[in-house]
Amino acid sequence: MNTSTALKTDHKQTLNDMLVTKNILLDSIYENDGEVNDQQEESLKLLENNLPVKVDGWAWTLMKNGAIDKEIELWQQRKDFMDEIIKTLRNGKDRLKLRAHQIMLMNNLDRLDGTQFWIKRDIGRTKSLMMDVVEDEYKKYELPVLNNNQYRLLLNMVKHFNGTLKNDLPFDSIYAAIELEEMIEKHKTERCNVSDLPEGHCAIVIEERPTVRVYAKR
Repeated sequence: MNTSTALKTDHKQTLNDMLVTKNILLDSIYENDGEVNDQQEESLKLLENNLPVKVDGWAWTLMKNGAIDKEIELWQQRKDFMDEIIKTLRNGKDRLKLRAHQIMLMNNLDRLDGTQFWIKRDIGRTKSLMMDVVEDEYKKYELPVLNNNQYRLLLNMVKHFNGTLKNDLPFDSIYAAIELEEMIEKHKTERCNVSDLPEGHCAIVIEERPTVRVYAKR
């Protein structure tokens, strides 16, 4: 490097540029047997002042509860606020549907006609399940999270059951087998969808609510 050439070392440099500049200066000084000219000395002093500030900026950005985390927190608060607004609007829409249904019912009307749309008085239905009434044959199961020993044991037990394992499980697996059995019984998650059950099953709970439906005129 031409030691007479001044190197840019102001605070507007990126962290990478500052480190590159510092390495160039140190390499040049090393090549000149440790001799430092005035420009190099000035550049090193500027780096000594500006580099820690730049590092602090990165640290503040990346640290826990730093700039990025603060911005995430701000957007999370806005998301919570927006979710609440959306919930309020949806509830308001349901209340308006109920009110429209009541108005039509009081006037003994099944439909109202506009120029572009028509409104039909209707009953909305939502279905849910009583899991304690669902027979086992309809249920699906999610197993608990297993550690490697439990996973391998379960796999070997299945292989043994299928006749692919020639020898019995080792003695030291007996405790793991008991523990695995308890985990599966206590921590499994049962699932079932309404569509998995036959129509009219006693586990299906149907909630009816007055509402209206809107149709475009053709």
